[in-house]
Amino acid sequence: MISLFTALVIISLFALNYWYRCHIAKPVKTFTKDTKTNVVITGGLHGLGKLIACRFAKNFKDGQVHLIILNRSDTNLDEFKRDILKSGGSTF
Repeated sequence: MISLFTALVIISLFALNYWYRCHIAKPVKTFTKDTKTNVVITGGLHGLGKLIACRFAKNFKDGQVHLIILNRSDTNLDEFKRDILKSGGSTF
């Protein structure tokens, strides 16, 4: 059997979780193929940032999304440009 204090803590956590999901965790903007949007990706030349940038370039073509890639160095920039062009995006 749990104590009254433990039960109150559990109920409070459920209430806080519900409040967070309803009021804070809403998406800021949904991306559709009809909108033109700027997307900033930090760490975009490696790992997860590179994967996200390539997915955006593949799924949103014809200038629907402008990708702004930020990275600390430009060591793999030419390779990254080739990957974006291969995915169907454009670079400048």
